[in-house]
Amino acid sequence: MATNETTRVLRIFKLIQYLDEYPPKNVERLADLLEVSDKTIYRYLKLIEEIGYEIEKDHSNHYSLVFDARKYNFEEQEKKLIASLIKASGQEETIERSILNKLKFTSQLADPILLNNMKQLRWIKDINEAIRLKLPLTLINYKSTSADSNIKDRIVQPVYFDENRMSITAYEYAVKEYRIFKLSRLEHLDGAKSKINRDLPENLPIIDMFGFSGQLQYQIKLRLTQLAKSLMVEEFPSTFANISSIADGRFVYEFNGNVSGYEAIGRFVLGFIGDIKVISDDGFKDYLKTKLNSQTILTD
Repeated sequence: MATNETTRVLRIFKLIQYLDEYPPKNVERLADLLEVSDKTIYRYLKLIEEIGYEIEKDHSNHYSLVFDARKYNFEEQEKKLIASLIKASGQEETIERSILNKLKFTSQLADPILLNNMKQLRWIKDINEAIRLKLPLTLINYKSTSADSNIKDRIVQPVYFDENRMSITAYEYAVKEYRIFKLSRLEHLDGAKSKINRDLPENLPIIDMFGFSGQLQYQIKLRLTQLAKSLMVEEFPSTFANISSIADGRFVYEFNGNVSGYEAIGRFVLGFIGDIKVISDDGFKDYLKTKLNSQTILTD
């Protein structure tokens, strides 16, 4: 049986892992994942900072670790302490063995993997800031798949980040076009090199949390079952902040947010008809009715 102390230690290490993963998470989400109260998360965050980790909170109150490679190596004595606590925790044998094996990795082996994860986390933070503040970025040594394209720097104005595909929709100044760029194809991302006076393209598109771009915004309200909510957050992680708990029979969650068009969110709703109630807006209801009336799956 795990003691309170060993359970607490394991939770703190899990929290460090969640803070290291993208996307950054708010306190409610972290409490959900660890099955503790919001108050406990705040206490753990303070403790993590006290043992040497630097935690950053963005403008949406989402938390993540700040990249500093020197802080992410365990000394041998630290590894032994963690191992002894895990052995005393009463965890399942397979979980215990997995964690202990990972602790045996040398810092030289583990660091490149961790460094890459933390580097991408920093890039994502910079991308989100550039979108929010309308700042250009330079994609250093971007490798395009086009046959006639060389590896080169590209100065872009990001307008949307797709967490699932790890890609940016951005305006490229050199060609005056909107293109999609994958993070896996760049060597480095730099904001400083881009801080030249550049004329923003007129009418930057607004790209909603479902990846659809447009100039208008429509407020959509949906009631979701547990299944619909889970799949929405899994497929479109940025919708998490727009979902709240309610009590409406099977429909225990509500999505309330702005979209740039009906097409993308409409595809999701039509895929889960029995698990979603459309509350508003009327234009979206009419759009769905038209789609349903024009369906050609069932024919005479």
